Amino acid sequence: QGWVMVNEEPSCDDEASDATFGEKSPKAMPLAALSRDEIVDFMYARHIEIVVLLEGIEPTTSCTLQARHSYRLPEDVVWDKTFMDCVNLGNPEQPCGVDLSKFHTLVPLDLP
Repeated sequence: QGWVMVNEEPSCDDEASDATFGEKSPKAMPLAALSRDEIVDFMYARHIEIVVLLEGIEPTTSCTLQARHSYRLPEDVVWDKTFMDCVNLGNPEQPCGVDLSKFHTLVPLDLP
């Protein structure tokens, strides 16, 4: 569960309240208390970019591999979807495998 930190005091250059995503604290409120529209409006108004850094070690050469990707609202964020399972665990007769044709496929998320 995510939390959002809300500062109700206006800053010098912005009359609206400032907020940052962070750890749970006495001034934090659960993201679940905010509507999707409030979250999108907050992120879009502040030109927020989500940056993902991934680092790993290639097992053959022991070289460090790094990947970086950024996501911007609204064009890079999809709601109520999940990635299709592309990993086959295999069995004694067939090894596990990854079907890369399904790697970017999105399917509807089962919501309660």
